[in-house]
Amino acid sequence: MKLTQLHYFIEAAKYNSISIAAEKNYISQSALSASIANLEKELNILLLERNCKGVQPTEVGNQVIEKAVEIFSIIDEIRAFSPDYQSEMIHISAIPCICDFLIPECIMRLTKNNLPLKLSVHTDETTEVIRKVTSGFSSIGLLIHDSTLYLGTLEYYPLFTDRYVLYVGQASPLYNKQSITLQEALLEPYIAYREEFQTQNSGLSSLFNGIQKPNIAFRTDELSNIRRMIQYSNYVAFFPEKMSQKDIYLQNGAIRAIPISDFDTNISVGYVINPKYRIPNIINDFIKSICENFEAL
Repeated sequence: MKLTQLHYFIEAAKYNSISIAAEKNYISQSALSASIANLEKELNILLLERNCKGVQPTEVGNQVIEKAVEIFSIIDEIRAFSPDYQSEMIHISAIPCICDFLIPECIMRLTKNNLPLKLSVHTDETTEVIRKVTSGFSSIGLLIHDSTLYLGTLEYYPLFTDRYVLYVGQASPLYNKQSITLQEALLEPYIAYREEFQTQNSGLSSLFNGIQKPNIAFRTDELSNIRRMIQYSNYVAFFPEKMSQKDIYLQNGAIRAIPISDFDTNISVGYVINPKYRIPNIINDFIKSICENFEAL
């Protein structure tokens, strides 16, 4: 039995496809398929069920994956003893408000501590974050969680609690208020981010589910555009309070963050992992840094 065989088996199970796993690992489909077949022959067990839709690990196949993940984790720990050790590229998916300030500061902190971190951050909506972690493309997914969110086999771990506040610019009649009611907020011309309030997603869409939708003026897929428009007009939008505290527009007074007085806008922020796949050890340092950066806000 070779480690490459176990790796190719895990990859095929991750993507539920021999062809995609082969493409991702830069080998031919026949070579990857033969490697897994030889492993099955050696063990005298069926690891993958093949059908027209792709491949799925069998019950014993899932047990083999769990053990193989442990093996690769130990190998990583051994390699880390080497002064020439370079960590693998880690893929992380996160919703935009977490990517704005927390993740960049987290990366800078880890870099200053000389931790080997090769990170590829993918900014996505919640459903796409879940899909990427489920498929194994991303090691973890950072998101806002609520009871309506379907995670399937993923495991969720809470990190901290934040709350939504309303961003208003100096041209808004709400700018000088210390707090406002939810009804006041919903009547203002609102800039929606992507599919907010159109699809059932976590965050704002779930928080205000069953309640009157905001007075949506237009939509955009850029958070920076929302801030710029609020700065120069009477448009408004909801943003997480603490996660956005280092926003330059807030710091220079061009925008104010107004809390809602009569409605609970608290949100639970955490991460999801797929227990089916190996989680790089550096992820623990990454998560710890995320929490430390949030507490420092």
